[in-house]
Parts: sequence; structure tokens; C-alpha cells
Amino acid sequence: IFWALPATDKIPEKTIEVLFFTFLIVVVVWPNYLALSLTGLPWITMIRLIGFPLSVLFVFSAFISEKVRTSLHCAFAASPSVLILFFTFILLEILSVAVSIKPVQSLSSFVLVQMTWTTIFFVGCYVFLKPGRATIWSAIAWCTAVVVALIGVQEYSQGQVLWAGHIPSFLKVGDPVVQRILTPHFREYTGRYRALSTFSTPLGFAEYLAFVLPFVLHFTTEARSLVIRIAAIATVPFLIYVVLLTDSRLGMIGCLLAILLYGLFWSLRRWLRNRGSLFGPALALAYPLLIVGAVGLTFVSHSVHAVVWGGDATEIGSTDARREQMTMAIPKIADRPWGYGMEMAASVVNYRTPGGILTLDSYYLTIAVEYGIIGFAVFFGMFGLAILKAGRGLLSIDGGDSEANLLLPALLTLVNFVVIKSVFSQDDNHSVIFMVLAMIVALISRQFSISKSAFLKPNPKMVPLNSEHRDKCSEQTCRDG
Repeated sequence: IFWALPATDKIPEKTIEVLFFTFLIVVVVWPNYLALSLTGLPWITMIRLIGFPLSVLFVFSAFISEKVRTSLHCAFAASPSVLILFFTFILLEILSVAVSIKPVQSLSSFVLVQMTWTTIFFVGCYVFLKPGRATIWSAIAWCTAVVVALIGVQEYSQGQVLWAGHIPSFLKVGDPVVQRILTPHFREYTGRYRALSTFSTPLGFAEYLAFVLPFVLHFTTEARSLVIRIAAIATVPFLIYVVLLTDSRLGMIGCLLAILLYGLFWSLRRWLRNRGSLFGPALALAYPLLIVGAVGLTFVSHSVHAVVWGGDATEIGSTDARREQMTMAIPKIADRPWGYGMEMAASVVNYRTPGGILTLDSYYLTIAVEYGIIGFAVFFGMFGLAILKAGRGLLSIDGGDSEANLLLPALLTLVNFVVIKSVFSQDDNHSVIFMVLAMIVALISRQFSISKSAFLKPNPKMVPLNSEHRDKCSEQTCRDG
């Protein structure tokens, strides 16, 4: 039906943008397990209520509007390798449904992923091409992080999820997983309460805060308003404190990586942009020593070591569990290197906690088991290429687009994602990550367009050609001088 509609550029552009930013808010602030559960239907969650109309409107717009298709083409022109890997992964998702040991379950997951990952990525590429939208997204991410962090502080003081026992009957889902989420979370070997705020696990909560921290650091150095800078500076220690309340090593490692790498890239860029400054090169040259000192402190101080790397109880518990899962998963991958299908990883590896809960901690294993060895290479290769392109684009910024500076926090968020996924398998924050991936693609495209237009801009020192000269030389020759 969309294909048969007449071509027009009158599309619901503002509605798509509003739904896109609303989707980010809903993913973070609204607990996904608070949903309408009707017999015979999937959960009617806020993510689906926002994501479905967003997907339909965007696909509709892409079919009828040449402007949308041209914008997407421009976005991908500067990063074709990332796009190739992205489409390859979509094909692997389709194949994973075909070869799945439980095709119906995999198909259900596939449909949801196309809405929350694929469509969100394409919408993000379109939205972030417009000036100011990446900044708006960053500000919303910062605000949502503060909101869920405040909820986490209050939850930690009460020792339970704030809405546990107060959920309206029409939002109650009779699922054992939801009941476990609403049950107070204590670390098994230490007895310490772990805050999870609106997320399904404390690890997912800490992961999101680690993802947003680079953007908050960006506002501390790049915001024009002094008030915004002060607010961002105050937010940084607050977010780190809340990560401590989650008792999550992955969150602390993510925060440490964000701070150290942000300082390194910031000093390098200051050195390149202001050759006469002594502060930039001094900080950049001293950075190896600073990194060694920061990492060394985590081993010298027992309390800091326990926070970042874990204590004896943690080593006995979660670290040993991950080692055992690796031992169990590798033979499964070797037996079926093309994968077992989406959503099949945990059941295939079949590792259970002492409490009998089926779990799989590493997303590396999840991808390898579900999509096979090629799927693993394509998925993480896509993010690796995006990180490299963002780094190159970051060091070549010429000042034509102030939002291009957001490549730095976006790059660090993807670095955090790749590192954290080695020890955390849940995909609650994947929609956010695909938004960040789209931001990198769009910002690189904008830089590419600025550079191209600067190259084609006529030289003001050139004298106009008369008709005789115009006949004798081509336009390109004139541009070349």
C-alpha cells in the first residue's frame, strides 16, 4: 500500500522526531515490565506503544518521500562499511530464525528487534542529520540518567523497588521474571542491597549510567552556558555514587573508562587545535602516567580494588560463574558454528545459578551461540568500525559543525558497550546503543558534507572568466586553480 501511494515530501516529520525522543525517555524512565497483559497477546508495553507507530510512520515516509530516501543515502555515503555490516547482520538475524531450534520464539524476538534496533537506527540516522537534534538527544539522555539515579537513591534507602506492592492491577504481569525483579536484590555472597531503579537488573541500571556519563562529561567542557557546565560537573560524581549503589563492577569500569578516555581525547584535540597552547600537549604527554597511576590505585587500595575489580566474595561468585559458562558454551558453538537462533543462547548453554535460575552473563557468548561465529564478527565488527570512524572524524574536525564534538562521547559510549558486553548479556539498553551508532553515522556524514562543500567553494581570489576563457577550460580546471 505504501509503495502504491503517490510521491510527496509532505511527511509527519515533527511527529517522527517527537516519537523518537519520546522512545528514548520511555526506554529509560518507564519500567518495561509494567505492561498490559491480555490473554493470547504479547505484553503491551510503553516501548511497543511508542515504537510501533514510530516504525509505521517512518517506513511510510521513506516510501513516499524522496527527501527521506536522499537523506538516508547521504547519511550512509560517508560510512558505507558500517552500513554493509549492519545489513549483513539483519540478514543473519533472518537466517537465525530459519535455523532456530525454536523458530516461533526466535521469530517473536526478530520482530521486536526490527522495531527497537533496526528502525531506531534508521530513524536516528535521519533525525541526527538535522542540526541541534544530537544535542537535544544528549540533553534528554542526561536528564533521564538523573531521574533514574534519583529513583535509585530513594530505592536504596528503602531497600526495595519503590512501586513494589503499589502496581495497579491492569499493569500487573503474572510472570515469574517480573516477580524476581520486584523482589529486593541483594548480592548473593555479601548481602548488600543493589539498586536497580526502573531497570530489570542492577547491572542494566549501572550500564546505562556508564553509557550516559561521556555525554555529561561533554557538557562540562563544551556547553556555552556556565550554569549548564556547573550542573554537568555536579552530575558526574552523583552518577558515579549511584553506580556504587548498584554494586556493579561493570558500571565502575565503564565510568573509569569514560573519564580516562575523555581526558585523553580532549587533551589530544586541544593540542591539535591550538598549537601554541602548552596545556594540551603537557596533559597529552603526561596521560600515560596518569592512566598507570589511576589503574595502579585500584590495586593499591583494597576498597577501590573491591569496587572496580571485585572482592574475594565476588571472585568466588560471579567471576567463577562466567568462567564456567565459557567452558560450557565453547563446545556448543563448535558443534553448530552457524548458530542456534535468536533468544536460544541461555537455554542452549543451560547454565543455572545456585538458586536454579537460567542465565548467561556474557553477550559475546550470546551473540556467538545465537548467530554463529560469523554473526559475532559482523556484530562487533560493526561497532568497532564505527568507533574507528568516529575517532578519525573527531581528530579531523575543522570547526564547521559544532555538534561534531559529540563524536567524542558517542565514541566512548560504544567503547563502553563493547567492554561491558564481555560480562553482561542483557540487551535492555540496546535501543540506546543503536541511537548512538546512528548519531555517529549522521555526524560523520555532516562532516563529510561540510568538507566536500568547502572543497567545491569557489576561490574568492579568482577573477571571473570571460566567454573566451570559459570556452577554453572546463569548470573543474578552474576549480583546481
